[in-house]
Order: sequence, then C-alpha cells, then structure tokens
Amino acid sequence: MSNKPPSRIRYEAAHPIISFRISKPWYDEMKQLLAENNISIADFFKISLNKQQTDFTEAYDKAKTEGFSKGKNTGYNEGFAAGQQECYNKGYAVGLQQGYNQGYDKAKAEYCIWFYCFGCDSALIIKSGSNIHRFIIDMLLYYRWGHPGCIHPY
Repeated sequence: MSNKPPSRIRYEAAHPIISFRISKPWYDEMKQLLAENNISIADFFKISLNKQQTDFTEAYDKAKTEGFSKGKNTGYNEGFAAGQQECYNKGYAVGLQQGYNQGYDKAKAEYCIWFYCFGCDSALIIKSGSNIHRFIIDMLLYYRWGHPGCIHPY
C-alpha cells in the first residue's frame, strides 16, 4: 500500500473515478459539444443527471462582455492604424502643397517679370519664353538697353 496523505484518501473516497469507452464518432461529438459550451466532462455528466443547471444568463453575459471587449479593442486598433495613416497622408499632402506654394511665391517674388494692365490696373505676369517676353527682349535690344557701365563706359 502506498503512503498517501489522509486528505488524498478522503478526496478519492469522495470523488471516485468513472472510466468507460465510447466510439470515436461519439467521442468527437462530445468533445465538440464541450468546447462549444465551454464546460468540462464533469459538468457534462452533472447536467446529464440534472444535478447542475447551465447558467445561460451568465454564459450570455460573459460572451457579451468578452465579445464587446475584443470587438472594441480590434476596432480601436484598426481605426487607430487607419487614422494614423490618414493623418500622415493628409499632413504630407498639405505640407507638400505648402512647400510648393512657398517655393513658388519666393521664386515669383525674385524672378517674376510683371506690369500693371493699362485697362484694369491688375498685374500681368510675363512668362519666360512667351511671345510677350520675346517682344520685350527685342524692344530692349532695339532701344539699346544694357548695363549702365556698358552703355556709358566713361
């Protein structure tokens, strides 16, 4: 006889082992049922003997809470990632446009040739290489415009 503690002897006396064999299809069906309902084999037998009632309200609340929590976390993570990418894209597009506008305005202020319209007094921009640009160059050459030192060398 083995040396078992008294508590172990009392436990085995109060909880005898039940052992039996069933066919593989029944075993698979029972395992699936246990997994779907999240119950142990002992609970399955207690329910079968009408000794334990399943608490569907508790199971419903647990599923609702866990499902809500999981859905909330998943939604938050997916939404955060999408929102972060959207913010980056918008920020990039806005920054790109602002940079373009600032560079354009700086270049325009430094290199742009313009004059005021005789009719409406609004600015007309002369684009480089345009017909009016070529005309201005021809007129300046015709009237001998140049560097002050080149025109009057003395």
